[in-house]
Amino acid sequence: MDKPILPETGPITEIAILKVARLKIAAAACFGYLQNALGQNLITVIVKVFGGKDFHLGLVSAIASMGQVLQFAGSLILQKIASNKKGYLTGGAISIIALLFSAFFVFHAHSSWSNGAFTGYILMVFLLALGGAICGNIAVSWIGDLVPKDKLGWFFSLKWIAINVVTIIGGLSLAKIADVYPTPKGYALILILGTAASIIAMLIFLTVPDRTPKTTSFFGSGKNGKDRLNYGNSVLWCYVAFYVIWAGGRTLLNTFAPVYLIDKFHFKLTDLAWLNTLCLTVSIIVIYIIGNLSGKKGSRILLLLMSGGVGVLMYLWVLSAYFGIVPIIIYYILSGAAGQTHSMLAINYGIEIFPDKGRSAYLAFARFFIGGISIIAPFLAGYVMTIFHNVQYQIGGATIDRYHLCFLAGATITVFCTVPLFIAGNRTVQPLNNDAIQQN
Repeated sequence: MDKPILPETGPITEIAILKVARLKIAAAACFGYLQNALGQNLITVIVKVFGGKDFHLGLVSAIASMGQVLQFAGSLILQKIASNKKGYLTGGAISIIALLFSAFFVFHAHSSWSNGAFTGYILMVFLLALGGAICGNIAVSWIGDLVPKDKLGWFFSLKWIAINVVTIIGGLSLAKIADVYPTPKGYALILILGTAASIIAMLIFLTVPDRTPKTTSFFGSGKNGKDRLNYGNSVLWCYVAFYVIWAGGRTLLNTFAPVYLIDKFHFKLTDLAWLNTLCLTVSIIVIYIIGNLSGKKGSRILLLLMSGGVGVLMYLWVLSAYFGIVPIIIYYILSGAAGQTHSMLAINYGIEIFPDKGRSAYLAFARFFIGGISIIAPFLAGYVMTIFHNVQYQIGGATIDRYHLCFLAGATITVFCTVPLFIAGNRTVQPLNNDAIQQN
């Protein structure tokens, strides 16, 4: 039986084709996210094996977060080559090369040229962020072109469930390797495994039906220079503000949570992975439910509730000064209701509000600001944490140190990310035309 001839643009409505594409993207996610299974934890131990301090940890974490800022590269590539597959292949190649050389430099962390190896590793972190940014921007826009908006929750839910499963299994497995071999060789082996998995993921993703991207310019092209983003639309800036505030608060916690658990509670990577498993296990159940619900009701209200809830739960890290590890365990269990579900809702919300034409550019524009705060926050926090290294306060019989102050600031900032979502309401970003100009 001949395969149906698919149009080059527009969403695919044939459910059978969508189901196959959904499975392929979920399978690609299983392999692609293996390198991220340890996340910030792996960066923390690698910086430590190089002899880095709080400042270095903040610096490397900031560079790793540059993927948000660099997403404009994905949109620019689409404008030049007009092919999702070719653009994705470009980003994937950069990531794979960066992972290979990262393994090489980490392997030599205790060699006579360890300072040079550390510099090389930092450069590879930047290239990995660039490759990931290109792939991430193109993949989201690609799926947005491929899938009808009322099926986004259903389509994405399987991918995020797969990511949670591989993060649990892969995270525990890789953490065990790191604990058994807490040496440059052990960490280099993890990076090599991540490289192999990334190659498989890229090959699978490239079999997904391509769409001809509808691109637009950042600064204006075409007749009267009107073929550009609608910068005057208030909903666009609400989306930017939401993500900037969210990223700023969350980055403060995510950057220093692993080192806090290692320093204060003597955790190993396996222990960190088990905590993450608590969160992800809950998330697997919630994602399926929320994915189907968001397809019917939209993502904004669900995203608002989850964002505010996670912000409140972050205060539990401050309470660990009084009650030890118990509040942190509670945090991981309860925040699992958001977990990757929050990422899914935030991405789906962007696809829902941005017009089809120029979607990748709108996503990249928003991510530029998100990435900016993700870079600045850990870098400045690392600098401040270094200055206040020995600062402690006795409050209510507990010792409050630089970590607790950092977590307090992060939680307070995160709670306020709900305000832009209230302001945005049910509005969407309109393409730049005469009507939109009059409205804005």
